[in-house]
Parts: sequence; structure tokens; C-alpha cells
Amino acid sequence: MICRPLIRNAVPLCLSLCIGPHTMALTNQARATVSPNFSGGGGPVDIIHTNAGAVDASGSTTGGSNSSGDATAHTQYGFIRLSAHAIGSLNATATGIFQDSITITSPGIPTGTPGTLTYGVAVSGTLNASAGFSASSWGLQTDLGGGAFDMSHSGRSNSPELAPAGYSGDPFGTYSSTVAFQFGIATTLDVEFRAAAQAANSFSGSGAAAVDPSVILTWAGIHDVKANGTPVGTFGISSGSGTNWAAAAAPCAGDINNDGQVDDADFVLFVAAYNILDCADPSMPAGCPSDLNADGVVDDADFVVFVAAYDALVCP
Repeated sequence: MICRPLIRNAVPLCLSLCIGPHTMALTNQARATVSPNFSGGGGPVDIIHTNAGAVDASGSTTGGSNSSGDATAHTQYGFIRLSAHAIGSLNATATGIFQDSITITSPGIPTGTPGTLTYGVAVSGTLNASAGFSASSWGLQTDLGGGAFDMSHSGRSNSPELAPAGYSGDPFGTYSSTVAFQFGIATTLDVEFRAAAQAANSFSGSGAAAVDPSVILTWAGIHDVKANGTPVGTFGISSGSGTNWAAAAAPCAGDINNDGQVDDADFVLFVAAYNILDCADPSMPAGCPSDLNADGVVDDADFVVFVAAYDALVCP
């Protein structure tokens, strides 16, 4: 396993974001790992759950030097949501992996014909590192077709005492890759996403870092399919899971603050928009995000949609 160091200092702590070599199991994984750097307290925890569908993992613990932390992961086909918190001297890591087998066909194109396609993923969220020698981070690796990873992106936020302070690395946003495949022949899809809150005490006080409320990875779809370099107008994608990978993952209608879940914070925003009513009103937030049925007003019909999303809680 290759690790990317985040910091170097006198503190006996290696802050790293590590994603190992990918293997294909055609299942989804959610993992929560919390590791104190000093003995005492509850000790380390490592919770790994797998499922051919939606799967969750969460864990928390305490350690020496008044340390505490937690990590939570939610994974389903096309969507991963991760959060983590670390106080004192402790590492908390959340990992999500979704994998599938896909086959691409097109009318009139023989099996085995070489082709290319472009696929994408979108990453959003919030990182915090407020005290001590601490950092929070995210990283993704993706592969379609086997072999080396097609994409590898990461970013981190360092605490004010840890140089260089603030955010560095790849920005949040949408990333894409163009890869080769063969029509009519099954190939593999592997998307791995990890977030870490890694806290270390400094001479001035206790460490503190968080991935809060979350970082989110969303599948952005497949497009620009070509056969022998010629664009294909019509194509179909079948998959082991039944997921339509040609399409982007459906948006979460009730997630008004875009934190990957529909909760009380979204309800507060919805009520404020409900009182304004008209999306054209200058006081309405840009884009009128509470207009969940896109009819230009925020009314009872939108509330029905919101309540359904609120009961589901987790996006999408």
C-alpha cells in the first residue's frame, strides 16, 4: 500500500491518506476506522461492512491524551457519503467503495469492437482543521476496465499551526476520464473514496480536525461513446447490479444545503423559502433550491416531496 504523507513534524504521528491497490469483488463497502495515537480509553476500532447494495459503517472511540473520534460511511451504487471527527491525538478515517461489472453494446457494432468512453464523478463537501498539528483530507481513485487507476485526486486542509495552513490539493468539483473498452464484453468499474480527520496535539494545545458535515462522491454518468474513433449515437449499458451507469446519479431533492442528507437543517431552509413563496422574489436564495417540483413556487406540493425525502434521510 502506498501512502501520501500529509505532514512532517516532531510529533510522533504520520498523517496520511492511503488507498491501496484495487480489487474487484462486485460488492459495495463502507468502512469506519478510528485509531488513537496513545494507549488508554477504548482503543482502536475498525468496522467494515459489505453488501451488494446500500451499506453503512460507523465507529467511535477514545484514547489517551483526552482523545476521541468517530467516522461514518454510507455507500451505494453511484453515491458515497463520508464524515469523520478527531480530537486530541487520533486518526479517524471513513472509506466507501462501489464496484460493478458493466457491458456496453450498440446496434450494428460487433462484439469485441474497440471503443472509448468518458465517465465522471463529482466530489463536494467540507473539511476542517482548527487546532494543533492537524489535518482533514479526501481522496478518490477510479478505474473502468481494469489495470491502473484512471483517476486519482485528493485535497487536504491543514490547521493554522501546520504549514502550509489552509486548503491545498485538488479542488472539489467534477472529474472525468476517457478510457478504452470492447463492445459486448464485460468490464469492471471500481470507485474508491476516502476521507480522514487526523488530529495531533501541538505545544499550544489539543489537536482538532473534522470532515463535517461530510464529503460526497456522486457518479456523473458515461458519455462520448465511440467505436473505432467514430461517435456512437445509440448505446446500451447493462450491469451486474442493474444500475444505469450511463446516467448521472439522481439528485437528492430534499437536500437543500447539499450535505448528503435530509435533516432538520434542510427543514429550516425549506420553511424560510416557504414563507417567501415565489421563486422570482429577490429574497429567495439563488436557484430556488426549495422548489422541489420546479414549478416556480415553494408551496405545499414541495412540502410533500420534502417530507418523503426527510423520511428517507440519506441521499440520494
